[in-house]
Amino acid sequence: MDKLPTELHVKILRYLPGLLLEEGPLSESDLRSSTLFPLNAALVCTLWLSILSEIPDCWTRVVFDVANDPAPLLEAFQWSKDLNGIDVLVFSSSGPSVVHKKAERRRAFAIAQALRPHIRRCRSIVFDVIYSTSLPPAHIFLLEEAPDLEELCLDCEIDNIEIIPDSWMTAVVDRPPLVRSLPSLKRVTLTGFLFMYLVLQFGSPDWLKGTQRPKKKGTDITITQFTFRQTGPCTVENFFYYLLGQMKGFHSLSLCNLSLSYRYEGSDEQEPRKQGVFGHEIHFDSLSTDFFMALGNSGRFIACGSATFEHCTIPSNLNQDWLRYFRDLTLRNIVDDDHGGGLCGILDWWDANNVQHDLRIEACPSFNDSTLNWFKPRKPGMYSAEKLNHWYLHDCTNFTPTLLREVIQARNENPVRYFTDIYHETRLRKLVVTGKGPTQGLTEDDKKWFNNQSFLIVQWMTEAEHGVKEEFFTTSGEAEPQRQPQTPAVPVQIQIRTEVVTDEGLYSHGAHSPTSPSSSTPLPSQPPPYSTTSRYISSAMSLPRVNYDPRRVCLNPFPEFTLGKHRRTVGVYLAGALFALANWTFLDAAVLSAHAKAPYGAPPDTDPPVHVTFLDWVPGICSLLGYLVINLIDKDRIRGDEGFGDSRAVWRARLFLFIGFALMAGGLAGSVSVLVLKYVLNGYPEQFTYYGYANVSQSVALMLSAVVLWIAQNTSSEYEYNLTL
Repeated sequence: MDKLPTELHVKILRYLPGLLLEEGPLSESDLRSSTLFPLNAALVCTLWLSILSEIPDCWTRVVFDVANDPAPLLEAFQWSKDLNGIDVLVFSSSGPSVVHKKAERRRAFAIAQALRPHIRRCRSIVFDVIYSTSLPPAHIFLLEEAPDLEELCLDCEIDNIEIIPDSWMTAVVDRPPLVRSLPSLKRVTLTGFLFMYLVLQFGSPDWLKGTQRPKKKGTDITITQFTFRQTGPCTVENFFYYLLGQMKGFHSLSLCNLSLSYRYEGSDEQEPRKQGVFGHEIHFDSLSTDFFMALGNSGRFIACGSATFEHCTIPSNLNQDWLRYFRDLTLRNIVDDDHGGGLCGILDWWDANNVQHDLRIEACPSFNDSTLNWFKPRKPGMYSAEKLNHWYLHDCTNFTPTLLREVIQARNENPVRYFTDIYHETRLRKLVVTGKGPTQGLTEDDKKWFNNQSFLIVQWMTEAEHGVKEEFFTTSGEAEPQRQPQTPAVPVQIQIRTEVVTDEGLYSHGAHSPTSPSSSTPLPSQPPPYSTTSRYISSAMSLPRVNYDPRRVCLNPFPEFTLGKHRRTVGVYLAGALFALANWTFLDAAVLSAHAKAPYGAPPDTDPPVHVTFLDWVPGICSLLGYLVINLIDKDRIRGDEGFGDSRAVWRARLFLFIGFALMAGGLAGSVSVLVLKYVLNGYPEQFTYYGYANVSQSVALMLSAVVLWIAQNTSSEYEYNLTL
């Protein structure tokens, strides 16, 4: 490749963007692939990187993986010149057990700093990292006009924010004004802490009210990953005050992974409940029971469209009017509590709204025959969820199909018709059952009854526990029953082919099926394009251990130390104290040697038998040089976290680390040798052997200082937000 002319390289790289556009839009998984163009080509060599940096069309989509060093691509925002509509994605391909919080935070903030001058040209900005401390403050994206910005996402997997209670002070501080108009903004995703930080630091919530698009539907807002405190500004009461009392007119709201740090017993202050109106949808996902209790006592949500509950345990003693006027209800992975809350509790709220239409129940173990009885007529003319028209069941296995048919039959054979603002009828119009189904299928009587209902559409496509599939359809009263028989499994013929690359060439052997050799497909002899060799080889390895880290050199990793809130500060100060003690001890010996007198009991004019000479200074100089070498090395290089840089930097860093420790070990060994050979064996008095002991103390203290400083720099740390109100 080095022999090709530069002009040919330029033509190839300029041709690729247009070719990729013809393949259509990329999926979310494709966007997070390490083989994505132009990232894969830019990291091949410096020549390709310099060529691609002169092609602005290649950099309208910028993707960073903070599991690797982003430094080589931080200038990518400048390479797009003046083009608008830039999509920025920052994510982490490593899991929580592998990623280093300090490295992720440093890299994410370096990317945010490089992005700030170009925010006005962005169409989407997405930070999806592991730890919340790696997220940049949200207000830096709201300081200037961004007419093309459609999505702002600051999300994480783990909330590790540490809030210092004493840092909340009352003061008047000038804050930069935030933008009041983002006309294209469609979606906003913030962690709970970043949301509270914005509304508390900048006072008025106009920063978000001003983002509503004129003459179009409102903004979709998602708030996620936070644990509210019992005292201080970050309380759930303040959250509802700003979310419901001050902000209105959103298109949809999603609350995900929110909880309380304490058991909610109710609020002592009797304040009026805040009410929020959301035009289309409300989504609750993985909210704690205490959060629901606080929500029911502090706020009221009004949704004109639909409400979704997912992975939630709903308490049974909530106010029934905390969620009003939602027509469609979706329940997904709902868990019942021990006091009757859960699935039936949500259905009771829905029934109280009196505007029901569509009901979707997905993967709810508590949906059983007892729940089905809730839908039966309580007495003639009185139904639960009486305006239910469409009923969807997915992955529900604990109910009896015959009972489901009886419930629908009881509702549909004696419907109630009435007029309010529009015409309503208690008759069910559509039933859809999909996914995993009950072991007992539809009986012939069930199918016969469904076939005779001209107004009911049934779509039944389920698979029982033992793989038995059942399909049954009715359309305008005409049935198309189908039941797929369970066929015996057919043995699968597999061709195994192995290839070993040796110095003599490619040697391969394989086991071929004698019956159908043409049906097998040989394995590729070369790794796929743009994939690293290590990833290709790992596919042939056995499954790794759970705590396997491909960057690790030693079998057992160096443990992470957690020594309290001020662990790094304590470690740095302790290392400095040891460093000062080491040098002070030896300098004290040198000063005493320069002003030494005759030994005790000797004539006054007798010269001292020994002095501190250059030989005594050599061990300390070696230890000091080793100390400097060790602490000047980038710790990420030592771990093998070389990112996109030169892979040889890893072993060079480890070589320098070895040299540093070798210098310190040599200094310690030299100081011990000087002590023994120069002072102890010659039998000098104690006042003179102190020079040798001081020399050894200096080397030992320097080595301990280096170890303590290394540990302090590698301990996990979190942000400490000092917020000023």
